[in-house]
Amino acid sequence: MSKDLLRTEGVALLREAFPIAALLRIRAAAATYTFQPFSYSVTLEDFAGVDLAPLRVDDLLSRFIDQRFECRLGDSWVRKRFAPANAPREYRPNSWHQDGALRAHFDPQSKAVGPINQMTTLWIPLQDCGMDAPALEFVRQPLDHLLHYEDLTDAAVRDRFPSDFFWSPNLHFGDAVIFGATTLHRTHVTPTMHQDRFSIEFRAFLSSPLSFPLPGPVAEEPKTSI
Repeated sequence: MSKDLLRTEGVALLREAFPIAALLRIRAAAATYTFQPFSYSVTLEDFAGVDLAPLRVDDLLSRFIDQRFECRLGDSWVRKRFAPANAPREYRPNSWHQDGALRAHFDPQSKAVGPINQMTTLWIPLQDCGMDAPALEFVRQPLDHLLHYEDLTDAAVRDRFPSDFFWSPNLHFGDAVIFGATTLHRTHVTPTMHQDRFSIEFRAFLSSPLSFPLPGPVAEEPKTSI
């Protein structure tokens, strides 16, 4: 069922996907880590001393990806995102983007974008989120192309898709979401949230086109991440 949703909607929610004890150890390390301003993110390659093996990420990803993939720790992240009242002056929640735009070229004249960096993202919050802590908002519609950053304003995205395509799931500790390279998403935060959020994400890169077919022909980060 989740694999079908990933194919048809571009994103799937995985309930109780990871052991709480392993996530607690990662969260404890994240809570004491000194994140750099502006990004408030660190790659898993640089986030040393945390045992990721109990998560068995490759086993889970192999249920969704039918071909060889590489989970690159240099392109996978631990992140901190802030509730509005706690946010530093230089912090901004992340706007709409597609992970498959990582290292893509954005032509300012023709608005051509490409190529798609074929990947699947597994996003794991290190606490409950969506109600009192920032989570993610998705457009549940896989695309066959990347959108130019000029088309990624909130107004432009909401004009492009029906209102029922927008989805902000409430996640419990141990849940995760998995989504495709072209799935639009952004930080979901509301003025009433009071808790900051830590998360960890794994990016699985494919050596050939996406293992789940997108509608229509496949074309070949805007500059923000989750």
